[in-house]
Amino acid sequence: MVLKTAQSGASYIWVVKGGSGPGGGYGSLPLYFGHLVQDVQPPHAGFDAAPSGGVPYPEATFVVEVDKPGSTVEYSLDVGPWQEMTTFPEMTITVDPGSHTLQIRAVDKFGHVQLDTTSPANFAHWTYDPGVHQS
Repeated sequence: MVLKTAQSGASYIWVVKGGSGPGGGYGSLPLYFGHLVQDVQPPHAGFDAAPSGGVPYPEATFVVEVDKPGSTVEYSLDVGPWQEMTTFPEMTITVDPGSHTLQIRAVDKFGHVQLDTTSPANFAHWTYDPGVHQS
């Protein structure tokens, strides 16, 4: 269960722990208790597959993984504005000839944004060159 506080807007997760003893197990009302834990860990996204070097075609396909379920991925092409990746975990973009960089970051359901977006795992660099022959 996820709770959000009205005052600070902070996100919390209700953690339930089970007890033991006579009558323990599911359905034993007095043996279960919980506590609130603030969710402050930002998610992390990285590339599973991405083009690199010179490629002879304008379409580039990327496969991304995220370590926190329920997170979304945003991308920035050639230092452009951040946009949501709507076809997660795979997307294909079309580019003009030249060098390109795609940067990604994850955003969890609480609004925590990935902090380490300068990691090599968050960048893809490639060049679309129609004159390159694919072998």
